[in-house]
Amino acid sequence: MINIYLLERIGTVADHGEAAAFVVAAGSEDAARQAIVTENVCGQEGSITWREARYSRCTLIGLATAGTQRGVVLRDYAPW
Repeated sequence: MINIYLLERIGTVADHGEAAAFVVAAGSEDAARQAIVTENVCGQEGSITWREARYSRCTLIGLATAGTQRGVVLRDYAPW
């Protein structure tokens, strides 16, 4: 089963070149956090922001439909 997770930064607003949030299809919260790091899609805020629960919250928001691939689905990013 593949879940859909929303990962959001805690207590900070994304500045230029930083990601603010992600939607990820993954089997677990840990896998969702790891997908962001593995796919190298974080910005200037760094990967620790998404690996550590003290910097970001991970919320289960749904279940994926059949055929959904695991990984980052959407990124909220503040461009330069």
